[in-house]
Formats: sequence, C-alpha cells, structure tokens
Amino acid sequence: MPKSRAFLRWSAASAAIGLAGSFQQILLLRVLLGVGESVAPPASLAYIRQNFREDQQGLPTAIYVAGMTLGPAAGALLGASFLVSFGWRLLFILTGLGALVWLVPWFLLAPVKSPRACIRAGSPKGAAAPWRMLLATPTFWGVTIGAFFYSYFSYFCLTWLPSNLVMARGYSFVKMGAYTAAPYVGTVVVSFSSARMADRLIARFGHPMYVRKLFVSVGFLLGSTIVLLLVFRSSLAVLLTLMFSLFGIGLASSNYWALTEAISPAAVVGRVIGYQNMIANLSGICAPLLTGFLVDRTKSFDLPILFAGGALLVAVAAYLALLRVRHIVLRLLGVGGNPRDSSHAPRTSRRRGARYGGDQSGFRERPG
Repeated sequence: MPKSRAFLRWSAASAAIGLAGSFQQILLLRVLLGVGESVAPPASLAYIRQNFREDQQGLPTAIYVAGMTLGPAAGALLGASFLVSFGWRLLFILTGLGALVWLVPWFLLAPVKSPRACIRAGSPKGAAAPWRMLLATPTFWGVTIGAFFYSYFSYFCLTWLPSNLVMARGYSFVKMGAYTAAPYVGTVVVSFSSARMADRLIARFGHPMYVRKLFVSVGFLLGSTIVLLLVFRSSLAVLLTLMFSLFGIGLASSNYWALTEAISPAAVVGRVIGYQNMIANLSGICAPLLTGFLVDRTKSFDLPILFAGGALLVAVAAYLALLRVRHIVLRLLGVGGNPRDSSHAPRTSRRRGARYGGDQSGFRERPG
C-alpha cells in the first residue's frame, strides 16, 4: 500500500537523522522525510471521504487529527525531557524506529481496497480542463488562501512557540514541554467534540459545507487570540492564553479537513487534499523562515506572534468570502461524468447512495 511504503520512508529518514554527520546529510534526510510524510494527509482523508457519509465524516477525521495533535504534544513533553537526558541523536533514532510499530496493526487490520473505492476506480475519466478555468473558481482560492494562512499559524506553533517560551520567557525545557503539551491535549478533546457535534447538525439539517465552515471560522477566530501573549506575562496567563487559542484550533481542525471532503468529489478527493497539503507545506517553509528573520532583526517575538494571529484572520476572511457554493467541479479536476449532487437530499437517500457506492458530490454549483 502506498501509505505504508511512504510511512516506512518517513520513519527511516527520521531515524537516520540521528546518525547524520553533517548539515548537508541532515538537510537531505529532512527532504526525504517530507516526501514520505506528504502522502499521509491525502491518503488518510481520501479514505474517509470515500467510505463515510457526509454526516459521518467528522468523527473519523477527528480521530486522524487527534493523532496529528497528540504527536506534537507527546513530542514537546517527552521529547524535552529526553533531549536533556540523552541528546538529540538518540531522540531522532527512537522516534523514527518506534513509529514503525504502527505498521503492524495497519497491515493486519486495514483492507487492501474498499468496495466503494473499487467501484469508483472504474469510473471514466476525461481530459483535464485548462488551469485558467480552475484559477477562476472562487473556491480554489478560498482553499488555497485558507490552507496557507492556517498552516502558517500551525507551523509557527510547532517550530517557534517552544523557542518563545524558552528564549523570551526564560522557561526551562521541561516547563516549556508541559506548557506546549497541555494545550495540545485539550485540543484533541475539543476536536472530537466539535466533529461529533458538526456530524449531528449535518445529519439533522443538511448543508455540510455551511456547518463545517461555521466551525472552522469560529475556531480560527478563537485561535487568533494567541496575540494576547503580547500583553500577558505571568506563567498562568500564558498557559491560559495558549489553551484558549489552541482550543479554538481544536474546534476548527477536524472540520477544516472535513470541509475539504465535503466540497470534493470522492473520486478526486485525494488530489484536492494533496494540493491543499502542498500549499500547507509551502507555508511550513515560510513560517519558520520569516519568524527566524523577524526574531533576528527585531530581537523580539512580538511581530512573529502578531503575524501568526493575523494569519488566522486572513484564513477566516478567505473562507467566508470565497467558499460560498460548491465550486469544485468534476470536469475541472479531470473526471468525467455527471453524478448527482445529494448534499441536500434527505438522510435516507444519502444513506442509500453510500450503500451502493455512489459519489455524493456533483459538479453543478449548488449552495453548500
């Protein structure tokens, strides 16, 4: 399976960093790590889109996001203690090789290919439309801008927030780990709750795009309160600010990916999420570089924190202004056919479509 092979490369590259003897080797291994990691989001979320109804996609997406969130939390808490005691090389080796344990239950329990995926695999494909048609689609730009600026905030938190706690506030590595991990653990709880709540609202009222967009927008607004770190100085206030901000991200995170699933035809959802993930990774390059540049020039974290909070406001504006109708079109993505758009169908007909493997997204522009 492609995901298994990619995960193997991802873990092996991570472990090999602990054995690297030069900066060039570390850089090459980080690139290989990124190549393996890039498969995970489109493969995982495409599987969810192709095997769950719209009113069921929030919870499995939240489970996936929980793993992505608990990883940094455990890394911040345990990794900081491990780093102090054993050094960074052994940390990379153990985390890389230890992650391979996951492959055992995956090979034993995961199906090779779902029946619904097999049905869609045989669907006819047409020629891809010119890029100018796709670039003229508001939803394309909404997804692009939202993914870039949301990921800017996320990568700032992953790469520079711990440094802010240590360099600007004088926390020890252990205290930094605890203050970073606690908000992420709470984020997981909020993510599960918000995903389940969104699923129930969709099951009752329909309109999956509007429901998911509401959760994402409110979550991003709450997440932008990270700028309050510019005001608060006490340890308790810092912890509460981080928890409130990242709890907002928990409200948005699972619905952010489920929103992409909702606006994408099942047959091409992997490509859509792959594009979204590419934009996120470009942001992952920009956020650490820009933050490092600003910290070096200003000798302060004030501007980087302001940029991180402002990035979420830009993402909210893009989602509210541009994701107004279901614009992602089958023909623009190179898939032929004209399946039904059942986003507003009664719950029974959505269930019937899922039973027979029908695609739940159409290509006509319909309200979310």
